[in-house]
Order: sequence, then structure tokens, then C-alpha cells
Amino acid sequence: MKRYLVRRLGASLVTALLASMLVFAVVRQVPGDVVAQMLGQTSDPVAEQAVRRFFGLDEPLYLQYGKWLAAVAVGDLGTSFVRGSSVAGMVRDAF
Repeated sequence: MKRYLVRRLGASLVTALLASMLVFAVVRQVPGDVVAQMLGQTSDPVAEQAVRRFFGLDEPLYLQYGKWLAAVAVGDLGTSFVRGSSVAGMVRDAF
């Protein structure tokens, strides 16, 4: 019984990791640029670079994913671009 539970837990962790990779990759492939949407059409290239640096969007994808995964592991789901508040707090309030 113990062996079965360990195997199921391991399979669940692998499935969650693969699902998170898939979601991360799909979100990155959505057309449009979030920085351009945040700053508007007449944005300054220096401001765009500063926003990309602030959010870590200038780093390689594997680093972005690693930082995101580490943050999610401790319950930090980030900040909503629309509301400017904690996503974890919004999820908690919804429950």
C-alpha cells in the first residue's frame, strides 16, 4: 500500500510539472506583446526595456520558468497586471 501511494504521488508530481511547463509555454506563445499593451502604442524603447528587465522578460525562457516555478512553490502567484494586486490574494478571496 505504501509503495502504491509513493508511486501515485510521484506520478502526480510529474504530471503537475509537465502541465506547468505546457501552460508556461502556451502563455508565452500568445500573440501580442504584454509590454506594448502595458505601455501603449507610443511607448519609448528605453521604457520598454526597463519594464522587460523589471519583470524578467529579458531573460532566457528556462530562467523565467525556473523563477516562476520557485515562486509558485512558495505560494507567490505574482501580481495581476489588470488590478495590480496579489493573484494569490485574489484566489483566496474567491474561495
